[in-house]
Amino acid sequence: MTTPAVLPVPLQQFMDDNGIALSNGLLYSYEAGTAYAILQPLYQDGDLSIEFSNPITLTVYGRLPGPAYPALAPAYDFILTDSTGVTVWTA
Repeated sequence: MTTPAVLPVPLQQFMDDNGIALSNGLLYSYEAGTAYAILQPLYQDGDLSIEFSNPITLTVYGRLPGPAYPALAPAYDFILTDSTGVTVWTA
């Protein structure tokens, strides 16, 4: 079984480039190095048994709906968009 790791801030909040909460934004998670072609889930629990939807829809306050646990391997790439699908950033 893969060991989980919690994201640095349990309830992350995402902002647009103007510092305004990204209400109902979308966070996509991909397997790193696949040119954003292979979706890779984030999990709602430390056992990595309950996947979030992909993309994860942020709350009206631009927050993840709960703690997100990534698998330790493989690595992740992310795309954050606003609620209309316009890319805010990739990482």
